[in-house]
Amino acid sequence: MSSSASSGRRSPQPFALDRVADRRTEPRLSAEVLGLDVDARLTVGVHVRVVNVSRGGALLEQGEWLRPGTRTELRL
Repeated sequence: MSSSASSGRRSPQPFALDRVADRRTEPRLSAEVLGLDVDARLTVGVHVRVVNVSRGGALLEQGEWLRPGTRTELRL
């Protein structure tokens, strides 16, 4: 028996996507339809293209790789 099991503590559970509402159900509108400039930049200096946006998020395309967990802002 592991030490965490014998002490009564539970191991943290991994994040499960099914616990979060599926944001893909929101209607998506293209940047052009919304009058947004499709060319944008992240605060880390990476150029991105805004593909579409919804109430729950935005789909972006980029030509550079970002490390997972990188914090940035989108500048439109």
